[in-house]
Amino acid sequence: MNNKISNTFLFRRKTGKSLESASENSVEDFHINQKRSPLSDPNVLHCFAYGECFWDSRHEQHSSYSKEWQREWWSFEYIIEGNGVFISDNIRYNIRPGDIYILKPWKKIFLRPEKGGILRKRCVLLEGHLLDFICGNGRLEGIDFIRPDDPKRLEMIYDNFKQLILRQDEFLEEELSQQGYALLAELNRLAKPLEYPLALHKAITLINTKPHSDLTLGALCTECNVSISTLTRLFRRYLKTSPMNYIIDRRLEQARLFIQIGNMTIKESAKKCGYTSESFLSRSFKKKFGVPPASLRRSKLTNKKTGT
Repeated sequence: MNNKISNTFLFRRKTGKSLESASENSVEDFHINQKRSPLSDPNVLHCFAYGECFWDSRHEQHSSYSKEWQREWWSFEYIIEGNGVFISDNIRYNIRPGDIYILKPWKKIFLRPEKGGILRKRCVLLEGHLLDFICGNGRLEGIDFIRPDDPKRLEMIYDNFKQLILRQDEFLEEELSQQGYALLAELNRLAKPLEYPLALHKAITLINTKPHSDLTLGALCTECNVSISTLTRLFRRYLKTSPMNYIIDRRLEQARLFIQIGNMTIKESAKKCGYTSESFLSRSFKKKFGVPPASLRRSKLTNKKTGT
């Protein structure tokens, strides 16, 4: 009797074409599992799909290829060629070959190759009762992105996933589950613990990515799921400042950046950085940096005219 499982994984190829040329600028090859997740066994990691994707933005004249996802499963994505940008929870990561990033269920993310470049990746999509616990605790807690020193072990695990799916042996589900645990173990080994407690890490990320937004202390605490006293204590302990002073410092640093390398007026910079008053920005700017923004802008314009 032949117990070999047939057609467990369905192969699907999806291609996309550039709006500016007739050539294909994306190819997505996925092997999708036709079996339902074995919910009866909470220890099994169900491999929902394995995929290999290629995107080409070299023929795009105006914008790079980009894509957003919001999925109900975990996806572990490994870059094998090209450079690009990955954004999750408003955190921007510059990705390169060997990097791996984790897409969490229902989280909206954004991915694109660098302008005029290509991006190739491999994906393993997993489901299972233990995934939330494993990825939400310990060294993987709060981790979206990992840059391995040596990606060879990861390459081997992804190769094993592909070979198992192509062979489709009798104990395919169990073998894929074992590879899933091998992948999680390797990621846990590679992950570096957060520099700060998770609530403070999230608060810093929210402020750094949108310092210009009208972010109140109450709204920040709601996003981080902590009380005002707890968040204030964390800022004082680790950063020696208050949450609101940290926000003000980030806004002023952003304003200085706009003035130094941008072409904005002081009024435009103030508005862009969340200040309703140009004079208030000028006073705060001088207090922090020792010179008013107008002086910095005049110096920049003078240097530009003289070519220095």
